[in-house]
Formats: sequence, C-alpha cells, structure tokens
Amino acid sequence: MNHRYCHLAAVCALTLLPTATSHAAISGTTRVASGLTAPTFATFAPGDPTHLFVLEKAGKIKVVDLASKTVLSTLFLNIPDTDPANEGGLVGLAFNPDYNKVGSAGFGKFYTYVTVDNGGLPVTAGTAATATSPFSTHIRQYSVSSNPYVASSTATEIMTWARPEDNHVGGWIGFNPKDTVNRYLYIDSGDGGLSNDSGAGHYEPGGNAQNITNDFMGKQLRIDVTTDGFPSDATKNYTVPPKNPFVGATGDDEIWSYGLRNPFRASFDRDTGDMWIADVGQDNREEIDFQAASAFDTTGQASAANYGWRLREGKIATPTGSVGGAAPAGAIEPVYDYTHGSGSLQGAAVIGGFVYRGPDPSVQGVYIFGDEVSNHYFQMNTATHAVSNIDGLLTPNVGSLTAPSSFAEDTVGNLYIVSYGTGAVFKINTTQLLPGDYDQDGDVDSDDYAVWRSTFGSATGTLAADGNHNGVVDGADYVLWRNNLGSTVHTSGASLGAAVPESTTLLYACEVAVVMIALVPFQRRRAFRTINNQ
Repeated sequence: MNHRYCHLAAVCALTLLPTATSHAAISGTTRVASGLTAPTFATFAPGDPTHLFVLEKAGKIKVVDLASKTVLSTLFLNIPDTDPANEGGLVGLAFNPDYNKVGSAGFGKFYTYVTVDNGGLPVTAGTAATATSPFSTHIRQYSVSSNPYVASSTATEIMTWARPEDNHVGGWIGFNPKDTVNRYLYIDSGDGGLSNDSGAGHYEPGGNAQNITNDFMGKQLRIDVTTDGFPSDATKNYTVPPKNPFVGATGDDEIWSYGLRNPFRASFDRDTGDMWIADVGQDNREEIDFQAASAFDTTGQASAANYGWRLREGKIATPTGSVGGAAPAGAIEPVYDYTHGSGSLQGAAVIGGFVYRGPDPSVQGVYIFGDEVSNHYFQMNTATHAVSNIDGLLTPNVGSLTAPSSFAEDTVGNLYIVSYGTGAVFKINTTQLLPGDYDQDGDVDSDDYAVWRSTFGSATGTLAADGNHNGVVDGADYVLWRNNLGSTVHTSGASLGAAVPESTTLLYACEVAVVMIALVPFQRRRAFRTINNQ
C-alpha cells in the first residue's frame, strides 16, 4: 500500500498528536538583496507580503522581490532634490496603515523623511549665534501609481524645518500599528549636530534637545497627516493631535517627546504598541529608550517624555563639555545603555531594531538591535532588559554584514538587516514554527488549511505543509493543523477565528478522504510509468 494512504484512518478519527518541533534559535542570515548603493532603511507596504522597499541615501527607493531575492529594475521613486551630505539624505519611509484599503483616506499614500538643500537659510536659536543651514528636513507625502511598484513623483509637503548642521539628523518616521483610529505619524529629529548640542543654532541653556519652543530638534514629533490644519500654508499639510502634550500649554504643539540626541531608528512593537528608541550617544554611552503603550492612549492629555539629553548621556551625567548634570525633573532613564569600545557588548553608534513578532514562537518578544561602528548585534529580553551578543548567530549565507544602517520587518514580522557597508539586505533566519502554521505567518488558521489542500500529495519541492517532516504532504499533516487550529504567536490573538464548527471539521475530514481516493488512479499511473521506465 502506498505510504500516502496509511494515515487515512487516523485522519478520519482525528487522533494523531502534533509532531515535536526542532529546537528554536536564530540560525544565520540569508541575503535577499545586493548591489544597493548606500542603503539607509527598508520596510514593507501593507498588503504586500512578498516585497521590501529599500531607501538609498541619494534619494532612490527600490523594491526587493523576496521570493527571487532580486531588486526590481524599475525604481519605485526617485527624489531628485535629495541632499545626501554627511548624515543627510533619504533616511525615512512610512506607508500609511491604510495603504492597501481602497476608498480610505490613506489609500496608496506613503511618507518620506529627506534632507534638501535650502540655499543656506539662517538658523537662529535664542541668544546663540546664527547658523547657516546646510539643508532642511522635509516630510513629504507621495502616492503610488496604477503600477504597485512605481510611485507618482508628485509630492505634498507635510512639514519642513531648517537644520543648523549636517549631522544628528535622526530620520525615522512611523505609525503606531495599534492605533487603528487616528493614524498619527511619529517623526524623530536629532538635536541639530555639533558636539554637546551647543554652538551656533543651538539654544542655551540646555541645548536644542531641552528647548520646547520654536524648535523641532532633539525631539520626537506627532502629527495627524489625514487633515490640513494650516490651509493657508503650502508647506504645512497636517493637523496637530488635540491630545499632544503641549497643546494649550507652553511648548510646540507638535512635540511628543524630547531630550534626544540623535534617535537613529525607533519602532513600535506591533503586538503591544510599546515604543523602542535607540539614541546615539556622544563619547561615552549608547542608549535604548522605552515608552509603554499606555502612553499612547488618546483619551486623555498626553505627558511629554523627556529622555534627558544633553544633561544625560545614557544613565550618567554627560561627562564632556561641562554640560552634564542631574537628570531633569521627570526625565525617563534608558532601559539599557552600553559603553563605547570594541568589546562584545560595546560600540559607538547604536542602531535601533524591532521586537521580534515573526512566526517563530521561541523568539517572541526579543528586541534585536545593533551598533554601526563595532558591527555588533544584540538581543534584549524585553522583560528583564538583559542583553547578549548574537554576532555568532547571524552568519550570512553569502557576502558579509557590515555597518548596519537599519533593521526592517516584513508583513508577518520576519526581521531583516540593512547593511550599509555592503549594499545588501539580509533576512534573519529562525528555526521554529507553530505546528500547522503552513503559511508561516504565526497563526494556525484556514489559510494554512488552504496551503495543505493545494499541495496535498506532494513529495517534492518546498513542502511547506509537510508538518511532520516525513517527506510528503499527507493526512497526518492535516491532523497536525486541525489539532493546533487557533494557535498563535501573537498576543493580540489569531488573525482568524480560533475555532471551527464540528460540521466544518467533519467536512474537512471527509474532504481528505475524497482527495485521497481521487488520487489513487493518479498514483497507480505514476507507479506504472515508473516501473516501465526503469
């Protein structure tokens, strides 16, 4: 009897137990894109599970096909007025959460953070000397064309401000995935440059980061991009959220938090809504800051988080330049900081990452980040904030990982590293899935049944639905799926219902039997041909 049919009785009785899965771990990296020029960031477009959109510093957005591991030949967008001097350039991209929802206000829209030559605008800061700006930050809105991998070149200016220096640009922008109502955009801006947040174009006392009036630098901003609260100003196409911290009080209404030096990559935990910010230090400490999801509750007036720079560098008083001191009243200390150096837990320019929410159940809730200078990579237990070096777990399958500029997520939460040094993007591999998670999205649901059904009887190829790893997609794999239906790695629950009515279960079981019976003539013909071809 063909081995494909020996499980039929077990399928109908639904008595098989899930097969044990292999030990889970981060297990190397796979290069999914190469040949990029100074890549700075990557992200996904909602509704598109098979591509990543990668920024190049000089102003181009390219599309990576994850299946073929190639970069599409057609540009998604080119921003020709990008000024990539020093730490400037095209450094931030965020797709509207409703990007793929036809008829919504955010349909087809995305946002960029880019620096543009402004001809040398003066930057004044209180009594400090006036600086001649090298470029301005521009937050812009674009729309995709009828081709999903080509955008319209027409931009809408959301907001802009001149910078006193060409470093400490920041550049991350993003939406809170747990806020399904307001769709507020968060924007990170560094303190303007120079050392100690001081000099021309920097407020005294305290520097730009501690100044909350007429100053977007050293801040995280929060704006509503769905409406225009400044119809008479073509450079301001947003509305201030009414619950922002300084609405109705002294301070710029757009400010969400402040006291940041050079926040280089922030992220929201897609399951919890918590925010993680990596803030690049000066000469001594790099830090990871945290803001709990509860802070983003829009029912009451928000309180501004102050992360302490320039008085504080990490968890200590800033040691250089005579600017350090006690933490400002109410300041939030980093959840983790590390010293400069080349040791396994050291570096000199932290690169923020993501809390892993991909399909591997064993890596859930682990915050992964890195350091551009030391080229070290780290994982943090988000409950205890214990950190370990994971360099040895990220060996590339080809090429090398140097000078990370960003991490990235795809639609299901797999993580990637953008290697500025080698012009490549690498996927972080993991080794475990929930039993029955055949589409590898972290949920065991009807989509996994569809994968099993479409590949039933297969004994070659990728065999995504070969849950018990016996080399064939058969009835036992159906039982594995059915016994784990409703399981999820996500704290917010499975993407589809966690239960299937018994009548549907019976229908599935009967369908298994019907499919098996229907395959008998095919199997016999194939066996006959095989015998006669020997």
